[in-house]
Amino acid sequence: MRSRLFVLAVLVCACGLATVASAQTTFVYTADTLGSGISIYKMNTTTGALTSTGGSPFLNDQPDYLASTAGRKFLVVSGGQCPGCGLQTFAIDPSTGALTFSHSYEQIGAVSFQATQIAGDAAGTTIYAQGPIQNGTFTTALDALHVNADGSLTQVGTPFSFAAGFNTSGEAPLAVDPKGRWVFALVADSNNQQQLVSIARNADGSLGNVGNGASLFNQKCNSNLLLPNIAIDPQGKNLFISCNPLGAATFEGIQVYGINQTTGVPERINSFATQHLFEALSSDRQGWRVFAVSEETNLVEPLDFNRNVDAIQLLNSGILYHTGAQPNGVAIDPSNKFAYVTNGSFCFPKQIANGNCTNSSSNNISGYAFNYTQGTLTNLAGSPFSSGAGTRSMIFVQVP
Repeated sequence: MRSRLFVLAVLVCACGLATVASAQTTFVYTADTLGSGISIYKMNTTTGALTSTGGSPFLNDQPDYLASTAGRKFLVVSGGQCPGCGLQTFAIDPSTGALTFSHSYEQIGAVSFQATQIAGDAAGTTIYAQGPIQNGTFTTALDALHVNADGSLTQVGTPFSFAAGFNTSGEAPLAVDPKGRWVFALVADSNNQQQLVSIARNADGSLGNVGNGASLFNQKCNSNLLLPNIAIDPQGKNLFISCNPLGAATFEGIQVYGINQTTGVPERINSFATQHLFEALSSDRQGWRVFAVSEETNLVEPLDFNRNVDAIQLLNSGILYHTGAQPNGVAIDPSNKFAYVTNGSFCFPKQIANGNCTNSSSNNISGYAFNYTQGTLTNLAGSPFSSGAGTRSMIFVQVP
């Protein structure tokens, strides 16, 4: 069994909300944590097929999470072994998708970065990353970093410091409001219970004050999880959280939070109990479907989210679709026509070395055609697509 540590595997995330245009090329990147590389694919926007390109795999020291930004010209990577861990930026070749090293940072200002979750804003100008502040005491901050035209990173404003007692290891789940108003963090308090915190985002991307951090659940949930368990809809109105049992008589399923459009304060509005332990969540590009992945059962399930009544429910009587072994995330392409599941486990190299996590993943990507009207998935020709060991954090980058 894998370790139940509370760290974030992104978040597998999809980047950008734009519609595919015929003049654009879509490249797909995954962080292959156990294979020390980044897989690069060119996506066929008609068939959904993924074809290796750009000299893939691109060797990188145990990448953990990915984001793209700066006009889709750079890929931002977190992870690696210390010394040498931190954030790296790579220029993207618009013809082949190939990567060229740009800049590397173990620390910016007083904040250090290790295997941190990273999330970018919709405009592609700012990256958010967590890390400890080097001030003599252990304080964790969320930092706003501007990605410059040359791929370098510059701190924007003052890092937001979490309250004392919050267990923010730097790998806690993050979500950025698509409209740029707030950043949300899922953290554990001193009682080891999850808290959902909203932080105001200023016009320049810097972080302001914390909103009324909402206690995440009335039903207790496990905060010691190696899960990417937060997703936001493209309208910025709802957050979806996977809730996993902590002891007896606790809730297992998906919680829906409504985001106050004036204050950014989240309020739980719906709960949906599930028969499976769902770990990775992703919203589709219109916000009417939620995809949930279970590593325990190697399944992906599309769910219906009725935005008119703020309720999440089974879709097509709860049809489940098989994935590869140990799926860890799901991503929907920018055209909203295809869904992809990364089958790379939640294990990190150090956990495997210490015997705290077992990797028996498929090390590939399951691809499906997504019928939006019917809410069904159909296996793509050529699926599963080969990837590196420990593949995770799948993103799409569209270039002119």
